[in-house]
This record gives sequence, C-alpha cells and structure tokens, in this order.
Amino acid sequence: VAVRKIGIQFPVLKKAAREVEMLQDGFLWLDAEDFADYGGWKIDTQFVQFVGSAYLIAPDLGAPVADASTEFTVPKAGTYRLWVRAKNWYLAAAPGQFRVSVGGQRSEAIFGKADTEEWVWQDGGEFHLAAGRTRLVLHDLTGYYARCDASVLTTDSGYKPPNQPEELRRERSRLTGLPLEPVPAGEFDVIV
Repeated sequence: VAVRKIGIQFPVLKKAAREVEMLQDGFLWLDAEDFADYGGWKIDTQFVQFVGSAYLIAPDLGAPVADASTEFTVPKAGTYRLWVRAKNWYLAAAPGQFRVSVGGQRSEAIFGKADTEEWVWQDGGEFHLAAGRTRLVLHDLTGYYARCDASVLTTDSGYKPPNQPEELRRERSRLTGLPLEPVPAGEFDVIV
C-alpha cells in the first residue's frame, strides 16, 4: 500500500478544450470542463450519466478556491443573456455559491443557491459584449464545493436552455456541434 505524503500534489486532470464557436446565430455554449484554466476548480466526471457531461467543482473546506476562466471569440457585438447550469447540492444551506464574470462585467446573480437540489439553468442577466476575444470567469464565493456544468450566452431574449436530460443532450449537440452518438475510437479489450 502506497502512503501519500501530505502536501504532495496529484496531477491535474484536464480535458482537451473545445474551441467555442457560434454555430447557431446568437448562441455561444461553453462547457465548464472546456475552460482553459481551471484555477482551483477541479473536473468531476463521476456523475456524467446523471448530469450529461463532466463539470467543474470548487473543492475546499470554507476557503474559496482560485477562479476558473476561459477565453472565446464573440463574433458579433450585442446584448447577450447569460445562463449558467449549476447545482445547489444542499438545499437547506446552499453552501456551493459562485459568481460569473463575462468580459470583465460581474453578474449580479449568485449561482448554486436555486430552490432545488437538481441541476438547473439560472439566469445570469444581460451583458453588453463587443466583438472579439472575451473572457468568462467563475468566482467561488464559499469554498464549499460549488458546481458549474455549462454556460450559454445568447442574443435571444426569450430563450431558456432545457433542463430535461434528452432535450439538454440535443441542445448541447445543436449549439456545440458535438455528435449525439459516441464516435468509434477503435477496438479495445479494457478501457479504464
């Protein structure tokens, strides 16, 4: 049995980032696991079958972790509404709260404190964004396991992303171009 010394850091698990593109006019979908910099947030893959994808979690015991961030291109200037898919993992206390900044503007909304313990999309308000490179940042507020799955920026003021798993899967595919079916990667005896 190997003994782990306190203070030794394990390697950071990181997924190869997908470039965010506006495949549907007025929509940008950002999966949290595609962020360029996880900061103190970690990727969590153990609930993919329930969540629909991996997500970022801010694990600590009361000390907010460093910001996670990514950059992407906004192809056209405009007013974009932010939607963030988050989870209030303990309804009685909402311990995993965080904020989001887009293009240097901080959302007034606090995520991770919805009135349900289900994964839900929360409205982050409107942002006036110029065309060109911009940055989205997750700011952990509590240090108690905040969870963020994805964000959508849209110019469609009447749009709300779906919460039902099958609708969510189709919408993620429509806005990211990711296939609905797994892509064959070869033949293997065992995959871990």
